[in-house]
Amino acid sequence: LRLCCAVRFASNKATKAAAEKAAKAAKAMQGRSSNKNLTPFDLRGVSREAEIELAKRVRPMLPITEEELDKRAAIVKAWGRYCNEKANRENKQTRDTIQAMQHALRELKKVSQELFEHASLPDPTPYPIQLKPPTDTPPNPEYAAALAKKLSQGPAKA
Repeated sequence: LRLCCAVRFASNKATKAAAEKAAKAAKAMQGRSSNKNLTPFDLRGVSREAEIELAKRVRPMLPITEEELDKRAAIVKAWGRYCNEKANRENKQTRDTIQAMQHALRELKKVSQELFEHASLPDPTPYPIQLKPPTDTPPNPEYAAALAKKLSQGPAKA
């Protein structure tokens, strides 16, 4: 039996060692199994064509320099700082809006108690919701034609 393809194509030593350990454990379990005809998936043979195709698809891991790690850490830190500042700006804007509303209500109460009570009542109508469909790209006429053709054929038979 060949070792599993994960062992052959593992890029670093830790992954290779873990894959070999799993293969040994599976082989040991297979020896204890009552049914010798069943083979664990990891221990099956892999065709040469599949190995070549897998080798073509797997990209080699590029080493990351210390300078690149520092650059990435600085980017993550700057992003976190930006998100924090944005949240603080939004919170301040919300606080300022609420304070302005409270100040307006206090002034209204000084002018007219009746208007204050009417302004303090909750609004029973929901917020005006305006939904817009996505319009970044023009519609694809072929898609509409294909959908119309599919719908005209009727329900699919299973």
